[in-house]
Amino acid sequence: MLPLQRMHLNVFEPRYRSLVRTSLAGGRRFGMVGFNPVGGYHQNGVEVLMEDCVQTPDGRFQVQIVGTRAFRIVEAQQQPEGYIHATVSWIDPEGGCQEGDVAAAESLLPGLEEWQELVRKERPRHLESVLQELGPMPPLEQPGKMAMWVAALLNPLPPLGVAPELRAPVLAADSVAARLAVVKNGLEASLVHLRQMAKSPLRKCLLLLTSVPPPVTMVIVVALACMVSATSPADVQRTLNT
Repeated sequence: MLPLQRMHLNVFEPRYRSLVRTSLAGGRRFGMVGFNPVGGYHQNGVEVLMEDCVQTPDGRFQVQIVGTRAFRIVEAQQQPEGYIHATVSWIDPEGGCQEGDVAAAESLLPGLEEWQELVRKERPRHLESVLQELGPMPPLEQPGKMAMWVAALLNPLPPLGVAPELRAPVLAADSVAARLAVVKNGLEASLVHLRQMAKSPLRKCLLLLTSVPPPVTMVIVVALACMVSATSPADVQRTLNT
């Protein structure tokens, strides 16, 4: 989770239902951190705001959240209810900004434009939905916020699966320059992947099928299936021999 990203939560565990009730009584905000693959959880996370919360008859909560600001955990304690209560320090997105960070942010623009063009060919509706959710990209004069925005675009919710995971390293970066470097590496890796996908003949065929109305797609698939079924093993053998 990153600032500006949105997520729907189906809260059913007792400890998290308790967390939701506590948050509703105290500002509708709580923190989210990711689990560390080596154990425990990351020390950096994001404060989220509950935009909507509905309790179902069976006691679950259907919650819509949006990320607001990043933090670093200073101290954490397990609560009797099962969730963790933490003291945090807020991360200034532009903290540690140095000369050259604006130029580094500007250098991302050509690759970012190509990335959007490639993704738009694959998943146009998904991309437009993500862009609408995130809002306009922060100006180059705010390179730290821009880096966060780009990371949220490359790793959207729900995921596109075309870029390496950037959220944890972006949140853990201790300077604007480090945050921009994480985003640059992720963008370059994603571009390599997308370019390879664009050259795939199978991918082009799938894109053709998804670009036409469903009835037409069904006709094409059925026609291909009929052509295959009409070809006898003897025909195939003769074709191979010739």
